[in-house]
Amino acid sequence: PVVFFFGACFVLAVSGLSLRTALDVRRVAVLELENITDPLMAIHNRRYLERRLDEEVARASRYGLPLSLLMIDVDHFKNINDTLGHQSGDRVLTALGRLIGDACRDSDIAARFGGEEMVIIAPNTKASTAVLLAERLRLTVESAALLPADAGAADAPARVTVSIGVAELGEHARDVAALLASADKAVYRAK
Repeated sequence: PVVFFFGACFVLAVSGLSLRTALDVRRVAVLELENITDPLMAIHNRRYLERRLDEEVARASRYGLPLSLLMIDVDHFKNINDTLGHQSGDRVLTALGRLIGDACRDSDIAARFGGEEMVIIAPNTKASTAVLLAERLRLTVESAALLPADAGAADAPARVTVSIGVAELGEHARDVAALLASADKAVYRAK
């Protein structure tokens, strides 16, 4: 009986440690996800974007693979915030994050760059293909109801549109900084 008693105590102790370890692993996984995710848009944050962009540029350069970058900017976002309020602007960004996440392939990396700007890293994608993705995304956003239902102000924007710039790693953009600068210039041309 003594052996069975101590055996049961041992099993109970091991079960308690196993439960605590499982809860700790779960908490670490949640913290890791929160560390790389933008809480408003539910896509990756800038910290994760910068790390992955460095990795993807290095990989594409080393193996001679195509790599495209799409920079997305919400048109007249200040007007949305000023007219409808910042909560409505936040709801627009949340809905836009869902649309962008749905439009991306599994291999693409969507992240919030800052404010109302997002970036999509498209590995193994030439600029011509990335332009097709950009146009499909632009049309999807334009036709979606991203403005809140209670947006009834007469001077409120009728819809949300985005401008998207596309850049490809290559002769004119050989590193991360040049690729981002090229995509940024392309956004301003798109506007």
